[in-house]
Amino acid sequence: MSRYTPKKSDFHIICEGDTFEKIATKYGFKSAELKRINGMNKITRKDFGRRIALRKEAVCGIQGLVLDAERHPIRGIKYRICVQKLDATRKLPSSGTYDQKKEGKTGVDGLTVRIITESPRDLVDFWVWYPKEGWKLVRSGPSGYGERRITMLSPYVLVKAKTAPHEKKPGEIISPTMKEAPRYDPGKDVQVNPEGEVQAWWGKVSEKFGWRVKDTKTKEGKPVAVVTADGLDLSSLDHYTGEILSEKHFKDAADELGIEVALIKAINEVEAGSSGFMKIGKVTVPKILYERHKFHKFTNGKYTQDNPDLSYPTPYILKKGTYVKSTMKLKSISGEDVDFAYYKRYNKKTDKAEDAISGKQLLGEKVRASGVNTYAAGEENYKRLMRSQKLDKEAAYMCCSWGAFQILGEYATIMGYASAVDFGEKMSQSEAEQLKAFVLYCQKISPGIIPHMKDKNFAGIARAYNGPGYKDYNYDTKIENAYKKWSQK
Repeated sequence: MSRYTPKKSDFHIICEGDTFEKIATKYGFKSAELKRINGMNKITRKDFGRRIALRKEAVCGIQGLVLDAERHPIRGIKYRICVQKLDATRKLPSSGTYDQKKEGKTGVDGLTVRIITESPRDLVDFWVWYPKEGWKLVRSGPSGYGERRITMLSPYVLVKAKTAPHEKKPGEIISPTMKEAPRYDPGKDVQVNPEGEVQAWWGKVSEKFGWRVKDTKTKEGKPVAVVTADGLDLSSLDHYTGEILSEKHFKDAADELGIEVALIKAINEVEAGSSGFMKIGKVTVPKILYERHKFHKFTNGKYTQDNPDLSYPTPYILKKGTYVKSTMKLKSISGEDVDFAYYKRYNKKTDKAEDAISGKQLLGEKVRASGVNTYAAGEENYKRLMRSQKLDKEAAYMCCSWGAFQILGEYATIMGYASAVDFGEKMSQSEAEQLKAFVLYCQKISPGIIPHMKDKNFAGIARAYNGPGYKDYNYDTKIENAYKKWSQK
């Protein structure tokens, strides 16, 4: 079943005096069906102006998308989509039997068939066949209201490759161990389009990205299949000059802000550690931290449904955080309204304590896969940046914190840079450029931080620089301790 495009005639705007019976009579439907499709019993005054669906095809469609660890579609995966309908008491039956079942293999685009449920509250289970384990439940939950696509991310990469025996020559001894090939070095050879057959459909479309398999031979003439992954194309950020911060750099910045040199050094140490740069292969690039909730914000959530590791309404999950389940309306890439379920930070003023769940439980119980929903380190942040810039390059640069002082790209134009991409490229040049950005940030983005710096109000500094959640990481204590160290030198 192909993807359904809802039409204006599929919906009705509730007006004063409307009842399900009147609406059903007007359009020639049954009132019970309208109630079931919209998950409502009756219409009240608070529903005036609300849009309801007239046909289940418009809002009860659901489809699966299976991706590998590098977010490429996996074709040929055996799956089952099973549905349990709500009974007359609006509860799921306890028998565990399914009312609807579809089975098949994912297409070249990683998609399952699309099914239509009777109600947005019907339970939908997605099962996947594992060769060694058999059928495994990978997703279970309500169908939801709106045209939905459920993304299932595998921790593995599936490639199709041929194997062939290595003929043994007389007297030849074949080692039982295999020598590992040198790690791909983007500084030496940027292989954005390596040789070989593209494994993923998206790669075939773009001819740029995706795992590739090439049948070749070793120097000894032995047949071998070479599997090549996407390389990190860092050429646009390969501008490092090697210039490091000197005492003059620190003094000039401190004089411009009217604060002590030791304080700038303390903030630099807490935010960047030993340096604002790191190496990936032979390329020196600025340290970054990718923030998925920022990408969600800058792209209006249109990539969130299919890319939860890159775009999400809330930040990555912290083990010591507390969360509750919530839903929100999203606009999909095609402009359709989608109901999206997610986990947000628990608020004791507005949320019920019995609904709260700890971040440790969320990650430990794999309600949300830990690799998708936790902050990345080092090179992994660049993998997220490279993938998200395929969707929206400017937004991808805006949602990253850059360099020694971890300044968000979203502030780039306010600070005087041409764009977030321009800002990222400037941060790639030297720590001196990163220090200039810190001064601009204090002057144009957060001028309120300067009085706190002058007064040595470390809690005020941390709150202004790191946000209200600074205590989660003890930023105030870290800055104070680093300041004491540098003021003694």
